[in-house]
Order: sequence, then C-alpha cells, then structure tokens
Amino acid sequence: MYRVDLIIQDGLAGHTSRIAQGIESLAAATTDCVGVRVAMAYASESGCSDLCRHLESSMPRWAKTRKQWLLSIDFGRTEPDAIALLGDLRNSEVRLANGRALLDRKLIPQCCFHPKTYVFESKDSTAFGLFVGSANLTLSGLHTGSEHATAHLWLPELTAEQNAELERIKERLGWWDGAWAAATRPDGALIREYTKLRSDVLLEDEAESVKPFVSRGHREIDVDPGLAWLNATCLWVETH
Repeated sequence: MYRVDLIIQDGLAGHTSRIAQGIESLAAATTDCVGVRVAMAYASESGCSDLCRHLESSMPRWAKTRKQWLLSIDFGRTEPDAIALLGDLRNSEVRLANGRALLDRKLIPQCCFHPKTYVFESKDSTAFGLFVGSANLTLSGLHTGSEHATAHLWLPELTAEQNAELERIKERLGWWDGAWAAATRPDGALIREYTKLRSDVLLEDEAESVKPFVSRGHREIDVDPGLAWLNATCLWVETH
C-alpha cells in the first residue's frame, strides 16, 4: 500500500497544528519503526521539545528508536538548547551540517542548508514514511505558520510499481550518508563557541502566534490546545 497526503497549515485561517499532527500520524502509521532521521534547517528548543512529546505519544518504542538529527546552524538561527535537548535523548545523535566551517565563517554559510525532511523506517524496511515540507522545527513551524507539506507512507503489501518507486526514493535519500558523514559532531566546547557567535536576530518563535508558549515557566494551558485557542478567530461560551 502507498498513501500520500497533502498538509496545509495556516494559523491566520484557523488551521493550526497541522504539521505537528501530520508528523505524529505518519510516525504512528510507520509500523515497527526502529529509526528516525531528520534533516532540518532551523530548530528551537521549544519546537524540539514539542515534537518529541508528539513522537513519544505516537511511537511505543520511542526511547529505543534510533534517532539522527542533521541540523543547520546557518546564521545562528538554531538554538544551542535545541542541539543539547536532542543530543540528550536516548539513542540519539546530533550532527551539524558544515558545522566547523560555519563557525570559522562567523555563521555565514557558503551554501545554505535548508531541508525540512523526516524519514521513518521500520525493521528490515518493510514500512517507510517520508515527510517533506516547508516547516522548520519550531513552534511556529509545527503549529501556526503558513506551511505546506506532503506525507508519504509505504506499507506491505506493495505492488511492483510501488516497490520500484520506494527503491527510487531510498536511492535519492542516499544523499544522507554523505551529508551525515561530513557533518560536525557537537560537543560542549563547540556549543559554547556557537553560543558566543550567535547574533541577536529575531527567530520564528518570536512571532506573536507562538511567543506566549515559548517560555519554560509553568502555564495553565499547555501548547495543545493553547496555540489553537491563541490563534482562533472566534470564541463562544455556552451555559446552562
């Protein structure tokens, strides 16, 4: 079986959290998932925390799942705390695309690293999920920004044509191996160097649609459904 879904998110139109829900649904549908690979342009600590909460709820073996995160630090937009959070997960490894070169170039890339791709793989690759879109790994990208994505799922039994297309997809994703091997492993010293170089640029999660939920402090309403309520266009109260 092959299934594809088009996901449209637009907070101003009331279509919130579609990206987060789409990733979570694809992860849950990729049966016996043992590996997750994510290539991401920009990531925030709050976005990573929210995504992991969604994946943990949809993947029974989340803690045991092999996780690889290939992140960009172009222009200093990925938060150091996001790198640390992902690296501290069980069975998780983070690498920074062109990391050492970017630090030497004061975070100005020679060539921007801008993918937003999630790959979910089952044992023996009998099931395969691919999520590709425009959304960064931030609260804005996952919940309120105007974002588009497609979610692709291959499950047994595949027709000969579907199997051939899946093999073509896997062949193109062979790009990952070279990019991962060439990327920089972050350690404490590198993260400190990166933190020092970052400029005070406004990030996605400074947007009004998500800012009240970025703080780490206690809040009465959690991210879900708080972001949907925050961006609602109407409110009604029903009493008896």
